[in-house]
Amino acid sequence: MAAIVDRLNISISLGANTGKVTGDLRLGRPKHLLLTNGAELTNADLVDSDSLKAWLEEKMSLSRTDPEKVFLFTGFHEMENNTGDPNVGTLQDGYEEVLNEAIPKYLGRHTADIGQTQSFVAFNGFTGKMYIIDTNGRFAYVGKEGGGGKGFDVAYLYSSYPQWGGSGAINTGTVRFTLGDVDQLKNNVGAVQASFNPADLVNMVDVRLQEVAPASGYAFKIGLYTNYTGTNIYQQGTYADDLAVIGAWKATRVDTGADVAIASAAKDATNKGWTVTLAASPAIPVGTKIILELVGPTALAALTAPVEGIESIPLKVTKVA
Repeated sequence: MAAIVDRLNISISLGANTGKVTGDLRLGRPKHLLLTNGAELTNADLVDSDSLKAWLEEKMSLSRTDPEKVFLFTGFHEMENNTGDPNVGTLQDGYEEVLNEAIPKYLGRHTADIGQTQSFVAFNGFTGKMYIIDTNGRFAYVGKEGGGGKGFDVAYLYSSYPQWGGSGAINTGTVRFTLGDVDQLKNNVGAVQASFNPADLVNMVDVRLQEVAPASGYAFKIGLYTNYTGTNIYQQGTYADDLAVIGAWKATRVDTGADVAIASAAKDATNKGWTVTLAASPAIPVGTKIILELVGPTALAALTAPVEGIESIPLKVTKVA
């Protein structure tokens, strides 16, 4: 008597035969774009939503010069899939063959303000990596052979500059991007369901240093202003007190590259800034160029009164008599 063999419904578990997680995955439209030059995830980072959130918070808090920094593009109300059709060759008898596949191409629309739009524009020409969180809250990545994940290759990114609107239409900005390798979408797209809103994560705000009063000897009067809108942050939150500490500041001689010790840092209520005084020993010659800045985001967050969410753009000052 022949053995009875149950029939398998191969559509129940898409990809299960190749080691994929059981269940189908339907991609939504891209809602949040996460740009990086080199940040990659381990298996532990992809265990669940909490692990992913911790990884993102760490990477988003890094200095802008760190290749593992993650930058968040968010606020998209619309996202068009502008991927074209494959390039097809046809013989005289009607036989067709795909010659080149179309690269994924998208156009996102947002209503961000001038400052955020200008920060988007600063990334024009970006060709690094991109992670995507869709409207279903799924964080998508490219799976690596040894485990973990990396971002999708970016071939092209362009953001429109701030513009005035017209009558009868919402004033929107656009971000266009093209992914660089269609094969990354064929073989090993991984996803983690995120239970958090990426827009709520701590993202760095660039603040530029500016002298608000003439320098006097080793003392410099410094204000901090948001890079694009020029807002003085002195009276925002607790910055006035939290940045009035030696450990928040860094000074470097331009000519030698040597660090200069900070002797003191105090609030300057008159000029709505801080007086940063350098150590007088060893002596610094008159006319010496010095780079003043805040310490990096990680060091700011480790202060006794942690400072989070800002990163400074350095200022070059001159030692006076």
